[in-house]
Amino acid sequence: MDTASPFLISLIKGINRFSDWTGRLVSWFVLAIVLITFVVVVMRYIFNTGSVFMQESVLYFHNYVIMLGAAYALLKGAHVRVDIFYRPMSDKKKAGWICWVLSFFCCQPAALFSL
Repeated sequence: MDTASPFLISLIKGINRFSDWTGRLVSWFVLAIVLITFVVVVMRYIFNTGSVFMQESVLYFHNYVIMLGAAYALLKGAHVRVDIFYRPMSDKKKAGWICWVLSFFCCQPAALFSL
């Protein structure tokens, strides 16, 4: 069975459309981060006041950019990888290598620290 079902193909296309839409939306969050940071700095150093809400909103926008922007970067092939190792590999080795590295560096520490 080498061909994917029409349901899976439409599901993948839907996920890709959603990732593209969220990536374009999240790109505007970077502008919001810059503007809010500018306002926070002006308030702190010129008016000698601050806003915890604005400072936390920068953190939340930054989290949205990272978490939702990662799917967009993966969709567009913009993730950083070590091409000297990645390029000569076959597709099967690429998939296996990526799964191993992700499980080792991401899942194992999470499992270790959740105990």
